[in-house]
Amino acid sequence: MLIRLFPIAFVLLTLAACGGDDGPEVRSARTGDTGDTGDTGDTGDTGDTGDTGESDFGGTDTTERDADDDADDGVGDTEPGDTAPLGPGAELYGVHCQRCHGDQGQGGVGLPLNNWTDGRAALVTRIADTMPTGQADNCVGECAELVADHVLAFERPSNVDCAEPIYGARQLRLLNRREYDNTLRDLLGLTESCAVDATCPGAAPICDGGRCSARPCGLTEFVYNPRERDVTTVMVAGSFNSWAGTIEAGGWPMREDAYGMWRLETTLEPGAHGYKYVVDGSDWFADPDAPSFEDDGFGGQNSVIDVDCSGSTDPLAGLTERFPPEVRPTDFGFDTHANTARVTSTHVVEYMAASERAADLVVDRIESITSCSGGPSCETAFLDEFAPRVFRRPLTSDERARYLEQLGSEPNGDDGLRLAARTLFTSPHFLYRTEVGQEIGGGVYRLTDWEIASALSYTFWGTTPDQILLDAASGGDLAAAAGIAQQARRLLEDPRARDVVGVFAIQWLGVESILTANKSPELFPEIDDTLRAAMLDETRRFVTHVVFDGTGQFGELMEADYTFANARLAAIYGLDASGADLSRTPYSLDLRAGILGHASVLGTYAHSDQTSPIRRGLFVRQHLLCQDFGDPPPNAGGVPEVDPSATTRERFAQHTADPFCASCHQYIDDLGFGLEGFDAVGRSRTTEGGFSIDSSGDMNDLEGLGVNTSAPFDGVRELSAIIAESHAARECFVRQFYRFARGHREDDEAHDSSASRECAVEEITDAFGESGYDIIEMMVATVTTDDFLLRR
Repeated sequence: MLIRLFPIAFVLLTLAACGGDDGPEVRSARTGDTGDTGDTGDTGDTGDTGDTGESDFGGTDTTERDADDDADDGVGDTEPGDTAPLGPGAELYGVHCQRCHGDQGQGGVGLPLNNWTDGRAALVTRIADTMPTGQADNCVGECAELVADHVLAFERPSNVDCAEPIYGARQLRLLNRREYDNTLRDLLGLTESCAVDATCPGAAPICDGGRCSARPCGLTEFVYNPRERDVTTVMVAGSFNSWAGTIEAGGWPMREDAYGMWRLETTLEPGAHGYKYVVDGSDWFADPDAPSFEDDGFGGQNSVIDVDCSGSTDPLAGLTERFPPEVRPTDFGFDTHANTARVTSTHVVEYMAASERAADLVVDRIESITSCSGGPSCETAFLDEFAPRVFRRPLTSDERARYLEQLGSEPNGDDGLRLAARTLFTSPHFLYRTEVGQEIGGGVYRLTDWEIASALSYTFWGTTPDQILLDAASGGDLAAAAGIAQQARRLLEDPRARDVVGVFAIQWLGVESILTANKSPELFPEIDDTLRAAMLDETRRFVTHVVFDGTGQFGELMEADYTFANARLAAIYGLDASGADLSRTPYSLDLRAGILGHASVLGTYAHSDQTSPIRRGLFVRQHLLCQDFGDPPPNAGGVPEVDPSATTRERFAQHTADPFCASCHQYIDDLGFGLEGFDAVGRSRTTEGGFSIDSSGDMNDLEGLGVNTSAPFDGVRELSAIIAESHAARECFVRQFYRFARGHREDDEAHDSSASRECAVEEITDAFGESGYDIIEMMVATVTTDDFLLRR
């Protein structure tokens, strides 16, 4: 049968089936052209690839751009229907102002100009005296007058009526790799939710991110028994850390437990590893309890441990490893971007392969994932219980008849079940989340209760709705905001929400790159894959703890006097922690606070061999304050070479000494210099090359660039306190979660409803403030706004 071989080839090309009977126009993640090998796009910073000629503003932008926008001349393309008139003023505005103030004067890096009410003469004077920043003499006289006239022609924001907004477009959202994997596992009963640090049953004993999972292959515990010996320090040296002779050189420190045993738990790569214990920095011993030994070449023996991961019992291991990565535009750091998700030929091949594995598991597990007890009852259960969970809604009568036919199409009942399951898993109704809705009048569509259930579940769990949520949709409990809020709170109380909040945290902060960021092995020999993973897990665990176990308030993210560290991270921080598991650990010195003290942040926004006040300053501006600077000019230059006779602050002084550079760097450098108390991997320091480090800075223009405010600080703790109380930072946090949940920026020009979305962000921010900046309340507010529920 043809359909047995190519069930996806037809359904992926008939996306109108997802749009309802009236064939509405929907924005969808489009099917790629034949032969397309998949968009790899910009998957976020991947770390330094070598510092020579590198820009502090980041790496090469691989995001697709319009073919007619080749030149970086600051002049935006004008589309038909633009409110602003064309002419010399528009051209001058594009050259001198647009980059900071937006194409319609709406603001961005600079303040909004489309709300100017002080008259033309005052605006001309303001332009001539202060614009462009750092180059005020570039637009005076007639230039200032023409630009002022152009600005005054902009549509006033007062014309935006939040009571009658234009909502976002109806669309389809392709499941990303994370959502696809979670969905299949939940449908097939391969996961179980769990509380933090809970014990999980059977073959999945580890509770990780709210889900029970198998014990990681390679998780190894080293144990040294000193017996009667008085021991001060013990470390592990081996082939996995280049036989480092000291902790400073990369040796793995062990910690003494309450019983006098020295322990270290860590994860090793598959393969054979030789090792020894190093006691008090000089005595090297083979582990007498090691499974095997080898000649060390010096007349002694090395202990050997062999890590074998070939026997993995996870039936879906590596399921999405070959799926193309999600495209992330340069101004969107999340894996949820809706409009760039496209099905390519690579997707089709991998979806086919994944459907075969999943269908085999349906056959094997049908009696555990449905109520059937064998025979014909399984066909009924498949149609009435399993298939609606796959589609996240009830089957139509035509769909039910079609799948019933497939179930009976093979002589062997298992083969019929396998065929029907494969067709389910390659259907667009499974691969896509729909946000199409039903018309409620005036060209406005409200998401169906089933679509709301999916939107809630994927927002808070990153997976398919559970039966309780589907029952709520079936019973009409999602018809009002109160019912939606009730379900949102239930989802957030489930441990699976921790996993999604952890994903949001590391993507919001852009610290995934710490896993691959190039770090000089000569300067930082202790940095390996295990330590990098611990840095990332620290940030994930910290944010989820604040949200679910701490005060739950935004301020704690910035000002907390603790983190989550294990023995190896503690060595970086100079803290007291033991073992390989992360545990709550207080900062011992008055140096660090909240997320700005994390090695994942400090290490990601640095170079391989030196710090980067530019990257760190931009991180705060862009990720924490939502102040976008755009791309640097072509002549911005690279990173100053390391100079042993000068500090980083002195080497980067050129940025603010040059008026051209100062137009942007006045907002970046003084901010980044305040983080110079930490090196390129996040270790604290007071000197650089023998010179004392000055960690003072200025969080200038905190609430908006161009307001001419100053907020001096000294070090991370003072900076974190300033950000914690900032309205701009709190509103930015709302914006970031809005983007993560909705799959686009609030000002995305691909949606012609940015005014509506700004109203939604304002509404959510108000609710955030009324709750005392409680993060859970902000998340609930995000999914109960009309903007979340309505489309046009």
